[in-house]
Amino acid sequence: MSVDSFDSASTKEPSNVILLEIGRNGLIEWMNEEAKSLFGAVRGESFFSLENKLTDCLKTEIIDRVFTEGALFSTTYNESQQISVTPVHTNDGGVERVVLSIAECEIAKVKLQSLQLKRELHLINKISKFMWEKDRSVSSLMIFLANELPNAMSYPDLASVKIICDGKEYLSPNFRETSLSSTYPIQSEKADFGFITEYYDESSEMDPSELFNENEKSLFSTVAERAGEIVDRIKTSRTFFEVLESIGDGVVSTDMEGRIVFINNVAAKMIGKEESEAVGEQINKVLKLYDSETGRRILLDTKKMITAEGSKSFHPNAAIVSPAGTMRLLADSAEFIQDDDGEVIGIVHSFKDVTEERGFLKRLADNESRFRLLFDNMGMGVMICSVEGHAEKFILRDVNKAAERLEGVRREKLIGRDIVEAFPGSERFGLVEVFRKVYSSGEPAHIPATHYSDKTGSGWKEVSVFKLPSGEIVSLYQDVTQRRRYQTELEMQSHILNEVGKAIVATDSNREITFWNKAAEELYGWKSEEVIGKKASEVLMPEGNEKKQTKSSARFLRKGSGKESFLRRREMERSSSRR
Repeated sequence: MSVDSFDSASTKEPSNVILLEIGRNGLIEWMNEEAKSLFGAVRGESFFSLENKLTDCLKTEIIDRVFTEGALFSTTYNESQQISVTPVHTNDGGVERVVLSIAECEIAKVKLQSLQLKRELHLINKISKFMWEKDRSVSSLMIFLANELPNAMSYPDLASVKIICDGKEYLSPNFRETSLSSTYPIQSEKADFGFITEYYDESSEMDPSELFNENEKSLFSTVAERAGEIVDRIKTSRTFFEVLESIGDGVVSTDMEGRIVFINNVAAKMIGKEESEAVGEQINKVLKLYDSETGRRILLDTKKMITAEGSKSFHPNAAIVSPAGTMRLLADSAEFIQDDDGEVIGIVHSFKDVTEERGFLKRLADNESRFRLLFDNMGMGVMICSVEGHAEKFILRDVNKAAERLEGVRREKLIGRDIVEAFPGSERFGLVEVFRKVYSSGEPAHIPATHYSDKTGSGWKEVSVFKLPSGEIVSLYQDVTQRRRYQTELEMQSHILNEVGKAIVATDSNREITFWNKAAEELYGWKSEEVIGKKASEVLMPEGNEKKQTKSSARFLRKGSGKESFLRRREMERSSSRR
């Protein structure tokens, strides 16, 4: 049935009250079954898109005025409908939505039902406002309904109410349980929570049909349905808020105007405000952000964030001044809050104190810079490899400048390549086997001077390998080809000198013996292993004294040659011991 045909001729008996909640944007946020049947509309649809005389009248003469003035408006339509528009106020006094009620009744009964209708509207208004209470709970809602419902009934003095919800019982003042009762379920689409039962005194001589009239049944059905939705939301939001309170990050959510609608305990402590002080205030008044580099204030523009004209997140250098007076750096993420119809209704900011973390990162960056300087200026070659699979491949991730110089290859041509691909002789050299051993055991390993060769060249290399905590393998190595050549030459010279018939003794600049051939062993009576490393004065003595030996050694070092007579000190010691 369209609203246009809804006139006095079509209704001879009183019918149910039609109730709708309409938001500032004109969308229907909630409606009872009677309203759904009458308008054929659904939740989320624009009330003003309904093409009929009633909606035009309400838009121009009633609803706009109620949003502007914030006062209840009541009138009749076609002399057969009692129409009321009741504002639902937010905590700051603004009108968030309105409750529209249409009561079909005969002209003679309009005035008679006016008082009861006002009581019903007053109750619906209070229930709607309950959703904006910060400390709302299931028990507080049920206590509220148990106290208020009798006053909205047809005969309050004869009425009592009992509510059972989540297994708990809630009774109206001066509760009296009688056989004159009617019960309504409290439920949502997801669950059943309990029921509301209205009672009338049995001493009343009134007809039960008059007590439990259609308007009263409609009221209780509406209240029970609305209560079920609110309980469902409270339970859902309770879980949500418990999660937000338990996490370590600060959380602040705002509405479209930038007013704080929720702040968790972590955020409140960081800001230095009580939660009760912050809720309802503008976010820029409570969360005072500064640029940590310039010290300038940073203001959050919620409207620009929502319209995508600005970033949702804080400025990269955002910081707050803690209650202790210190500057604390923040990192945040932000997401839009959407209603059931996908409309953006606010923003939630999640942020944490990253002062210590950024300080650590700065120190780490400084350390990395120093490490790179040391890494690139080491005399030894360094190669860092990551491990793939079960140590099948070792991929080069970094090499230092010494490695570039030793291998004659630029770093860019080595990074990302398998060690065997980059250095074909590494497997034959034994490097890959050592890599696998170190990766498996975690213990360092050493490859002594070993000959390496591939198509690019050859030489002697000495390698140390160890494993990093990251699992990467590090190889430190040096080219010892020149040292190896010197060692070989020394070994050859030592062999030749050992075969010479004359005694040959070599000392360093500290007059410590470094070489003693076989002929010297025979001449002086000391074995090579007995004298190497000893002072010459402990083994040999000039014919004069120690001073003479010092002068002789200095002359040998200066001229490169010389001649001197020495005694066989061991023989002298033996002869001394025989006396």
